[in-house]
Amino acid sequence: MTEVSLGQPNQRVLIVGRTGSGKTVASLFHVSQANFDAKPWIMIDFKGDENFNAIRGVVYISPSTDIYKLGPGLYILRLRVDQQADLEAFLWKCYERGNIGLIADEGYMIGQGARFSPAFRSILTQGRSKDIGVIVNSQRPVWLDVFAKSEANKIQIYHLNSVKDRNTIGEFLGDTLGPDVQERLAPYHSIYYDIDTNTAIELGPVPAPDVSIATIEKRLALIRQSTDIQTPTVRSRTIKRV
Repeated sequence: MTEVSLGQPNQRVLIVGRTGSGKTVASLFHVSQANFDAKPWIMIDFKGDENFNAIRGVVYISPSTDIYKLGPGLYILRLRVDQQADLEAFLWKCYERGNIGLIADEGYMIGQGARFSPAFRSILTQGRSKDIGVIVNSQRPVWLDVFAKSEANKIQIYHLNSVKDRNTIGEFLGDTLGPDVQERLAPYHSIYYDIDTNTAIELGPVPAPDVSIATIEKRLALIRQSTDIQTPTVRSRTIKRV
C-alpha cells in the first residue's frame, strides 16, 4: 500500500483544479489535518466559502485584529478583493509573528492588481523557519505567484481545463503529469505529488465535506474547553462540494 504524506505544520500545500473538480473540499480535508490545536490557522476568504463558514467554532477576525493574542484555533479573515492594502499589512504581521498557519482560498487573489504581494512572497519563501504553514488552492494556477508553486512541498492536482494551467503546473512536475493523465482522471480524483520525495500517486476522492467539518468541529470543541475562545454565531449549515 502506498502511503500518502500530508503537508507538515510548516510546509506548503498547493491544491489546483477547475471549479467543481474537488479542490475546495480537498482544502477542507487538509485543514482538518492541520495542527490548529497547537497554533492559530487563519483562512483568507474573499468569496465567502459555504463549507468553511458552516464550521461551528470558527472565529471571524478583521485585518486590525491583534494576531499576537490569537490562541490555537481556526479563524476566518473575510476581505474584499479591493482590500489589498489591509491584507498586505495583515500578512506582514503574520510573518513577524510566526508560529501560525494560513489558508489562501483562491490564492491568486492575494496581491491582485499588483505584480505580487511582498508579504505573501516572504511567507512562502522564508516562512518555514518561522513555523508558518500554508495551504493554497486555486482554479487558475497560471495566475498564482510563482513562489506559491515553486515553494510547495505537496501539490494536489485536480482536473484543469486550461492548457496554460496544465503547463504551468507541469513545469514543476517534469514528466509526472503526462498529457493523458488529466484526461483519465475520474470525477473528484487527483494526482498527489510529493516534491520532497519526487513521487506521485492518483488519489480517489477525499472525505466528504461533512466528514471533514465534523473532524474540525470536534477538535475545536476540545480547544474551547481549555481556552476562553468564544464560539461565534454560526450561519445555517450548507455543505457543498466544489
